[in-house]
Amino acid sequence: PTLRPVTPADVDVFYRQQLDPEALAMAPIVAMGYRDRAAFLERWATILATPTITARTIAMDGQIDSPVVGHVVAFPEGSRLNVGYWLGKRFWGQGLASAALSLLIEELGPRELHASTAEQNAASARVLEKNGFVRLESRKCYAAALERDVTEFVWVRSLPPAC
Repeated sequence: PTLRPVTPADVDVFYRQQLDPEALAMAPIVAMGYRDRAAFLERWATILATPTITARTIAMDGQIDSPVVGHVVAFPEGSRLNVGYWLGKRFWGQGLASAALSLLIEELGPRELHASTAEQNAASARVLEKNGFVRLESRKCYAAALERDVTEFVWVRSLPPAC
């Protein structure tokens, strides 16, 4: 895959991708206001207007129409820099999330990074592990998309020790 800047047409694809019930069950904590298209578009307008957030569209290599695979983001939360990603269901299981996250990490440069996954999302955990993340802790969170509490795993990718 390749990463490129997000366009308005990409955001429309992101909206449709996150409506899939199976995908939603894998990332229920981040799916705030997922049914409301206007709220979703407003959230993305804020993301794209915030200079401390890095957002990239994941596109396919070598495709004439470069289909939108999904997106990767890096966003501050307190003193931490978090990363996240979302792929359309038809692109799952092809190594694209791992490759896209690796490209984002390369773009961000050497720094400590954090991420979270829902307990039931073993595939996302593998994406993080392939990119050097280790599980730090677990916590209970309310997932509005599922209307219940779920266990969330918190991950960290530390900097190598200085020489």
